[in-house]
Amino acid sequence: MNEIRRLREAAGASQIRIANLAGVARMRLSLAETGDVEFDVNEVASVKKAIAKFATAGAAELGKVARGSHRRLSSTMNTPLPR
Repeated sequence: MNEIRRLREAAGASQIRIANLAGVARMRLSLAETGDVEFDVNEVASVKKAIAKFATAGAAELGKVARGSHRRLSSTMNTPLPR
């Protein structure tokens, strides 16, 4: 499997999302992932940066969700159980 595709899928990102963030056409990204087109050095850098940006944003969002769940759980742990 192509490295870019592997990274994109590992990040949980769609082709259209990464293509938009990287400033490349989705079809060109698709063709590059299947090996039908070769990206130049700048395109590879743009796509990898877009994947990293997407993954970082996703991790930050997960952190917010986890912190919110922790707060809700902590507040319920101090509440006496109903009888």
